Amino acid sequence: MKVNRKELCEIFGIDERTVYRWSESGLQFTKINRENQYDTIYVHKWLLEREIDKRITETRPGVENYDLEQERARLAHHQANIAEISEKEKAGRLLPSEWVDKSWELLVTSCRARILSIPTKSAHEFIHMTNISEIQECLKKHLYEALKELSEYVPTDEELEEITGESVNDFITSA
Repeated sequence: MKVNRKELCEIFGIDERTVYRWSESGLQFTKINRENQYDTIYVHKWLLEREIDKRITETRPGVENYDLEQERARLAHHQANIAEISEKEKAGRLLPSEWVDKSWELLVTSCRARILSIPTKSAHEFIHMTNISEIQECLKKHLYEALKELSEYVPTDEELEEITGESVNDFITSA
């Protein structure tokens, strides 16, 4: 049924400004004798499509048309990534992040303790030194010893148990 703007306003319970906004948003009409005529069935369909598009955009911003095949491909891709990670973990080629964090924490703690012990270990040598270059060489010697010691750092069985949460023997047999 074709109606004019005022009749459309009465049917939908809206004011004329809303009809103008709808027209600016793409609502089509025909001009007959200088008056806009609206097809009420078309207006219903247009409003329904507009509401559906609005809800899709609200649910998935930036996505206007839902592509089932694309979503399936994304799902398959992520499932493959999860399977690959699981295989690497089982093969022992991937460590849990908690283990890496704890190992790093132990290494940093050991490094800190070793470096802080240098003044105590070298203080008795400095007492007899009067030349700055001698003091520098002594410090350098102690720093290199500390760095060598740290580069050869191997966690103790107790530290490994703290890292993995299981005894060393259990860890070796499960690997």
